[in-house]
Amino acid sequence: MIENGSRFGRLTVVGSEIRAHENGSKRRFYVCRCECGGSAFAAASSLRTGNTTTCGCLQKEKAAARLLRHGESGAAGKRTAEYAIWAGMLSRCRNPQGKQFADYGGRGITVCERWSDFSNFLADMGRRPSQNHTIERQNNDKGYEPDNCAWVTKAAQARNKRSNVIVEYRGETMALAAAAEQAGIKANTVTVRLRRGWTLERALTP
Repeated sequence: MIENGSRFGRLTVVGSEIRAHENGSKRRFYVCRCECGGSAFAAASSLRTGNTTTCGCLQKEKAAARLLRHGESGAAGKRTAEYAIWAGMLSRCRNPQGKQFADYGGRGITVCERWSDFSNFLADMGRRPSQNHTIERQNNDKGYEPDNCAWVTKAAQARNKRSNVIVEYRGETMALAAAAEQAGIKANTVTVRLRRGWTLERALTP
């Protein structure tokens, strides 16, 4: 347990809560207040290892200072696709007010400290091969880091998301999509139910 009032970089812990993962496990997350007035939501491991030390304000400050150097953010025009993907990645994992935070930062998915700097992200990932490519985490239980990310087509990513979720259903181990098909339910419906905290058995009940 981390006590209220503990400081990690610019963050001060002000509370905590337990959240359930899609697989039914539970994990404690800490609510933090940032020096800038913002807020952050992080796991104890992210705070103790120094992976999360601000609400994202420091990264924004660094990005602003680099605008003239890399010319990617669109201050003088349209921002590049790589910069937009990088900014979206940070928002999903570090902004508690973000629409997708619950599915990323809220369940412990982090962005490595090296990628807090856009220049490092671009150096590691390179330009995306085409406008149909997006970033994918090869291991869905790990965060955004050089060894776990690659550019893939959106179609390939959609297939991977369906096939990577393995469950045990009716005594057999299979992909979630296959279990949904056997149960006579749309795979998307089962996924939404699991995200709401339903058990697998209940989620696969027509």
